[in-house]
Amino acid sequence: MTTQNGLDAPEIVKEVLGPAKVLGGSCYVNDWIEEPGIIDLLGPPIPDKLIIAEAWTATGEYVNSDNKQPMDRVNKLAAAFVDTKTEIVVADDGIWTHLWAKAGIVCCTGPVQSLVRAPLSTIATVPETRALLRGTMLEWATLRKAAGYHPGSETLEEVVDGLLEKIAGSPLGMTTSTARDIMGGKPSELHELTGSL
Repeated sequence: MTTQNGLDAPEIVKEVLGPAKVLGGSCYVNDWIEEPGIIDLLGPPIPDKLIIAEAWTATGEYVNSDNKQPMDRVNKLAAAFVDTKTEIVVADDGIWTHLWAKAGIVCCTGPVQSLVRAPLSTIATVPETRALLRGTMLEWATLRKAAGYHPGSETLEEVVDGLLEKIAGSPLGMTTSTARDIMGGKPSELHELTGSL
């Protein structure tokens, strides 16, 4: 099961193991690499939420709401987390909708914040940086729609403006792990966040 941010991880693992052996995961936690092998967490010492789902059919087709797969192994993996405080979401519509949704935040805020080096709430409220972030998010939303993962009837602008309002309400001083890594001169996931987009 892959849990890295961005859209590439399941594809990379598929190339090595084949599609039938890959599960996708999307983990919601605020952390960064302090040093190799040492992860610092902000907030609780466990992920707030973990989404687990199939990525492909046995023949390599993307799993989505029109192409659902048996959930036996996903349910078994989810059961391993039953005694934790992590919210486990078993997604029968495949992992791709969830990876694309998370990409709207991490693939846009991390690179923009690394460039402007300001807290998220500042970026989302100062007109110039808000316009930069909004443009980046509109590009993500356009690509997500073209890939077939735009949910509901909201326009692209409505989706992006809703996300911007959430970001504007971020805790004072909040930064992304990507920005912290880049500003600290450490290796980052910048390529992994932006490579597929």
